[in-house]
Amino acid sequence: IRRAVSGATLLVFAVPPHHAVRLIPRMRRAYHANARALCLVTGVQMGADGTLLLASTVVSRALAGHAGAPALAVHPTASPGGLAPAVMPAVTPAVSVLVGADLLPDVVHGRPCELIIGCPDAPTAELWRTLLTTEAVHVVVAPSAAIAELVAHFAPIVALA
Repeated sequence: IRRAVSGATLLVFAVPPHHAVRLIPRMRRAYHANARALCLVTGVQMGADGTLLLASTVVSRALAGHAGAPALAVHPTASPGGLAPAVMPAVTPAVSVLVGADLLPDVVHGRPCELIIGCPDAPTAELWRTLLTTEAVHVVVAPSAAIAELVAHFAPIVALA
């Protein structure tokens, strides 16, 4: 894996975060120091302290090489209703998130679809948007990876309501 990412300036993670966490230490110091990362897998998992962590946070922490404060954590005890976001300092390098509806069939068949990239850094967001936009794929940028990731999970629930 070190040879595959040697000098890479763009890293795309399409594996579940628990697999990325095992791969990233083997990649460390092989990719470019200013590499940007894009997480295609979203979700929530339980941290060692009982905090729910977004997939992008898990990948970001692994890339940073330590278990520092998450970029965004959802604490089960933060509100009487259950889950409430608590914004904490970001761990570098920042990880962008790519979300959208069930896109694979649309992308494969060239049907129009829309992707959302969550990325607070405008130049990085524009880079991802440029790389991923095609005649059939429209890319929208959200100013936060955490917001994009959370919206992707709650949109189906809101649609059902």
